[in-house]
Amino acid sequence: MARRLSDTRKRKRRQIWWRIFKWVFVLGAIAAFAAYGYQTGTMLAEQKVVVLEDEVRQLSNQVKELNVDIGKLATTVTAERQRVKEWESAYNRDAPTGELKNLYVQLQEKSNEGVSFERLAFVIAQAREQRNCDDKVVNKRFIVQTALYKGANDSVAFADKSITVTAMGETAIGANGARNAWYDKTKPVTARFILIGGKTSEKTGKLPLHHSLVVGDKEHRFTMNFTDGNSFATVAHSICDYP
Repeated sequence: MARRLSDTRKRKRRQIWWRIFKWVFVLGAIAAFAAYGYQTGTMLAEQKVVVLEDEVRQLSNQVKELNVDIGKLATTVTAERQRVKEWESAYNRDAPTGELKNLYVQLQEKSNEGVSFERLAFVIAQAREQRNCDDKVVNKRFIVQTALYKGANDSVAFADKSITVTAMGETAIGANGARNAWYDKTKPVTARFILIGGKTSEKTGKLPLHHSLVVGDKEHRFTMNFTDGNSFATVAHSICDYP
């Protein structure tokens, strides 16, 4: 009886110790896994830190390079702006304006028409303020054409009929809103100067209108102005030596 009790106690003690051993083993394994995980996490974190530090260094170098490039670009832009200002100043200083610009345009037109620069230079050199003009001024009256009138007495001829002059104006509107056959004297008109052979020159503007034509060694000068009567205008013609 005593022996059975002793065996039972020993078996219980072994069971208790076996349970204690299992729990110690489990706890040790957990601790080992935790330590391993901690070390592994620490190593990965350290590697990540190294990688991030390397990326930071690379980015810092790129930023420095970009700052250098930005500085160079800023210098280039400043230089180009200064160059543009210099070009603008040179253009404003040298480009013709006003009447000189109009003269330059006329020179270009004559050059495009085939007149040589030597001829243009000669004409300019021969120009003088005092002009030799015929004292005789011929005045003629004609009807200004409109959209409602194109017919008799709508042209005049000068210089032995070598130059024909006509004009087109806008239709006048009456007080009642009706359109009239005569031209509106407050609006621009377009005068046409037709030479024998068909060559035509035009001038548009409000009256009085001035225009010149060079034929051979003569300059034909015209002044178109208002006259009595709703439909009419007058043209004054004179001749000067050219140049």
